[in-house]
Amino acid sequence: RVEASLALFWWSGKRMMEDAHDRSVVTCMACLARLEGGDARREHYRSDWHRVNLKRKVAGLVPLSYDGYTSKLQQLEAEKAAASQQS
Repeated sequence: RVEASLALFWWSGKRMMEDAHDRSVVTCMACLARLEGGDARREHYRSDWHRVNLKRKVAGLVPLSYDGYTSKLQQLEAEKAAASQQS
């Protein structure tokens, strides 16, 4: 887990250095997502995906990609539907 965190830190730091020249691009440190433009930033920072990754960051976990996040949501919804059918 530590190695994965270090790899993500190195990757995000490298991306931030590349983006430093382009002021319209910001990297979210909780999600490691590149955000271009003010509207994209506002939308991202208000998203449930960002909130989940903030909680994961506080817990010392690696962030979920957007695809990983949506996959987890679908899995939880399927489990919830199956549980409601059994009741």
